Amino acid sequence: MRKVIFLLLAVAFLFMELADASLGISPAKQEINFVPGESYEFSFIVSSDDPGKKIELYLAGDLAEHATLSKTNIIGAESFKVFVNLPKSGITPGEHSIIVRGREQPPENEFIGTRIDIGAPIKIFVPYPGQYAELALNIPTGNVASEVPAELLVINRGLEPLTVISANIDFFIDSKRIDSLVFEPATIDVAQQRYFRKHLNTSNFRPGDYTAIAFVDTGQLWNTSTSFKIGSLNVTVRNVTERIPMGGIQKYHVAVDSKWNNYIEAIFADINISRNSEPVVSFRTSSASLNPWETKVLEGFVETDNLEGEYQSAVTLFYSGQQTSFFANLLVYKEFPSFLLIAFILAGLVALLAIIYLLYYFRRKSHKH
Repeated sequence: MRKVIFLLLAVAFLFMELADASLGISPAKQEINFVPGESYEFSFIVSSDDPGKKIELYLAGDLAEHATLSKTNIIGAESFKVFVNLPKSGITPGEHSIIVRGREQPPENEFIGTRIDIGAPIKIFVPYPGQYAELALNIPTGNVASEVPAELLVINRGLEPLTVISANIDFFIDSKRIDSLVFEPATIDVAQQRYFRKHLNTSNFRPGDYTAIAFVDTGQLWNTSTSFKIGSLNVTVRNVTERIPMGGIQKYHVAVDSKWNNYIEAIFADINISRNSEPVVSFRTSSASLNPWETKVLEGFVETDNLEGEYQSAVTLFYSGQQTSFFANLLVYKEFPSFLLIAFILAGLVALLAIIYLLYYFRRKSHKH
């Protein structure tokens, strides 16, 4: 028993250590474009909530061999430098990295230790021969009849300037194009980038899930896509409780989904349980607030002493002057007594053991003959 208590205390102590531990490194990310044979110097700071904590520094990533650290061990919060000496050749085009990492060193006499390990990448982009465009499309969720910002980023990752002959974003729902944004031509120099920004008017949109596809023509065609939502002031019922045991006060749950891109301050549900269209019992759930697009479970309580069998539930949500209705079946059942369940399990085990013994007995008897 003492060993069990000791183990529980040790585990609890470990979780406390994990909850309290903190280790950070900044800046969180650095980015450079590859220049053959070029040297770079980066400054980083590691922070810890324990000023006496020993921290080991090391490098990882596919280009780690081309970098060195000004120090490999620090205590508490200190700054250090990373020196990068890029090779003159031999690096394939694309994104590469040197990851600056730090991990805590537990004391030698610590029985249970945890090592927090963090990292911050230095991203190195090696340009592609000729033209190469990298696209990023960002469209946030919005509401019907609102102005949603649409942002297309084009980065020149090639060795030649990009002449953007045309750029546009098309918007689809259920594979049907419903709108488009068109941008002016532009030129993007080597290792430079350009944002194309406009607002999308959603007055003619209906609530739902949308896809946006950006097309950029530079003599070559580049594209990227993303998905986003357009919402309306609507909350739907995801599911409700359909089975509860008979006897006493039981919980009844209503899971709801917000389809609105704004905060809903309070929502609750009235539940009316009936049988053959005759009202049986009614109750109300607790209220809750909903963040944009959030799913939450409302909880109510129903007295079941006089209920048994199949019923119908009518659920009505109330929120921001709106209502949503949902209907479901409800089964109130008698729970199987636990002592009978245990008895059946024991009986089954005894029967199984008896069968195994008989098989073993007859097998030995047959071998003797």
